[in-house]
Amino acid sequence: MQVQVVIEDTATNPQTALSDLQTLYSQGVKLVIGPFSSGELRQIMSYAESNGIMLFSPSSTSPALATPDRINGTIFRDVPNDTYQGAVIANIMYQQGIRAIAVIWRGDTYGDGLVSVVNKTFTALGGKVMLVARYDPSTTDFSSYVSTLANTISQLINQYGKDHVAVYDVSFEEGASILQLASQYPQLTEVKWYGSDGTAGVGSIVQNPVAAQVAVETLFLNPIAAPAHTVFYDQLTQHFNKTLQAYSYITYDIFWIYFYSVLKVGSDNVTAIKSILPKVAAKFYGASGYHLFDKYGDRVSGIYQLQIVNKTASGYEWTIYGVYDVTTHTLTIGFPPAAQPPQGYLYPDDPQAMSKLSSIS
Repeated sequence: MQVQVVIEDTATNPQTALSDLQTLYSQGVKLVIGPFSSGELRQIMSYAESNGIMLFSPSSTSPALATPDRINGTIFRDVPNDTYQGAVIANIMYQQGIRAIAVIWRGDTYGDGLVSVVNKTFTALGGKVMLVARYDPSTTDFSSYVSTLANTISQLINQYGKDHVAVYDVSFEEGASILQLASQYPQLTEVKWYGSDGTAGVGSIVQNPVAAQVAVETLFLNPIAAPAHTVFYDQLTQHFNKTLQAYSYITYDIFWIYFYSVLKVGSDNVTAIKSILPKVAAKFYGASGYHLFDKYGDRVSGIYQLQIVNKTASGYEWTIYGVYDVTTHTLTIGFPPAAQPPQGYLYPDDPQAMSKLSSIS
C-alpha cells in the first residue's frame, strides 16, 4: 500500500487550521494527524465532521472538548484530557510542599481548561491558588504580566515562605519569553516553577540561555502524558540522535494506527475506519506504548513523564526527571527501562501485521 503524507503548518492558529483543513479536503485528504492545540480542534471540529474528515490529534488535551457529541464520532485524541494532567501537577506541587501558587496562563481552550482543573484540585488539597495573569495567545510582550506575577509572588513569600510558594505557568513556545523576563525579578527565581505539556520539551526554552537558566534554577517541572518507555521510543531517539518533543512519538504512533486501520478495512472509507480504529489501536504497541480510548475517543493513560531542563557541557537540554503514576499518586525519580511489545500486539513496521490484523473484528 502506498502512502502519501501532505503537511500543512497551522502555527497553532485556529483560523489557519481551518483554512489548511479546507485545503487538505480539496486535495482529497480524509485522514488527518492533528491539529496540535485544543483551540484549533474546537475551530475545525464542525467542518471535519460535516465533510467526513477524521481528525486524530497527538496533543489536544482540553477537558472542554470531551463532549457527548464526540461519542462514536470521527475525532480522536491520542492523549488523555487535562482532567488527568491537572490532577497530576496539583498533587505533585502539594506533595513537594507547595501551599500557594501564582498562575500565569494563555487564555484559550487549552489554558483555561487546564487551569480550571488545577485550581479545583489544588484548592481541594488545601492549597491557595492566585489566578494572576491570563494573557491572549497572540500576546508578544509579556512584561506587564510578569511584573504582576512578581508582585504576587512577593506577597505569597511573605505569607507562606519561599519554600512553599511556586509559579504555575501554562504556555506554549512563549514560555521562553516569560522565563527570560522572570530573570529580572529575584523573587521569581527563588521559588519553584511548574509547567505543563505545552512547555515540556519545547525547543525555544533550551535555545534561549537566559530562559533555560531560569528553568534550571527553578527546577521547572513539566508533566506530559507518556504511557511507556518502549524500544520504539529508543529507536526514534537514536535515529534522530536526540530526544524528541514527547508528542512527536505519539504522532509517529498515530501514523501507524491509521496505516493499520486502512490496511484492515481495505480502503480510506472514514465510516469504516472510525469503527475499526479503536480496536486496531487497542492491539497496537508503539513508541508511546499502549493506545486505549474512552467513550469520547480520548486516550486513557495512567503515567505522566516529568521533564526538566539540565545544563550540560554543550548547552541546555530537556531531560526526564521521573514518572508519576495517576493510579497510585506516586512519583518515581528516573526513567524506567525500555519495554518490548507484548506478544501478539501490532507494532511499527510489523512484518506480521496482516496476520495480526486478521484476528481483529
